[in-house]
Amino acid sequence: MMPVAKPWERLGLVLVVVVFTLLSTMYNAASPIFEAPDEIWHYLYVRHIAEGRGLPVQAERHARILSQQEAGQPPLYYLVAALLTFWAPRGDIENLAATNPHASVGDPTTDGRKNRFLHGPDQAFPWRGEVLTVHLVRGVSALWGGVTVLFTYLTARAVLRSVLLALAAACVVAWNPQFLYMSAAVNNDVAAAATGAALLWWAVVVARCEPTWRRSALLGALVGVAVLAKPSAVGGFAVVLVALGIACRRAGKGVAALALH
Repeated sequence: MMPVAKPWERLGLVLVVVVFTLLSTMYNAASPIFEAPDEIWHYLYVRHIAEGRGLPVQAERHARILSQQEAGQPPLYYLVAALLTFWAPRGDIENLAATNPHASVGDPTTDGRKNRFLHGPDQAFPWRGEVLTVHLVRGVSALWGGVTVLFTYLTARAVLRSVLLALAAACVVAWNPQFLYMSAAVNNDVAAAATGAALLWWAVVVARCEPTWRRSALLGALVGVAVLAKPSAVGGFAVVLVALGIACRRAGKGVAALALH
């Protein structure tokens, strides 16, 4: 297990997270709503749940606006975002997400505007109505980003046994421009990153400790939570097997011994 953190170590981690929070807030404010990759579809998933309509059903007879593939994603990110923002104002989403007829998205060689949607003065700060709600949901993404930074630090601290290197690892994640951008947009990738980071940290802990069924059960539960964030997290089962294999080998026991501890 990791040694007890000293005050200056805690202060260093807090500073990293605070700077991450400030930077992600700046990205949130500076990025026009719905311009991040697939953000409109991720947001509409959150909106669907926040309005009390349950999980979206993918069928032709249901709302056209939810017919994109994001409606088939696992629900963890969307449930958390809906739970934290269900009280926020709603408006005319069709007008808010009006497409730009002159957009040339993804093609830098052509003339034309690069924004997929139209952005009027009603979307400027101070935010009101559903514009405010979109930015609040982006704030939920920043929370997931902060969790990722924290578990990155904990994993590096456990593996490297160096406070400075662990802080450096946290900084690499927290201050990466692309990670900041995604942490300031509505998407489930940040939830996948956070749950994956938590799984990796606990796998390191399990590999270094006496194997018990409780530690193993928590490891399995974390894989389940990660899969609820994004299907690709199913690869985390390989992490579980490696961690348990190392733990049992270090203890000189078979995997069957887990049932007795």
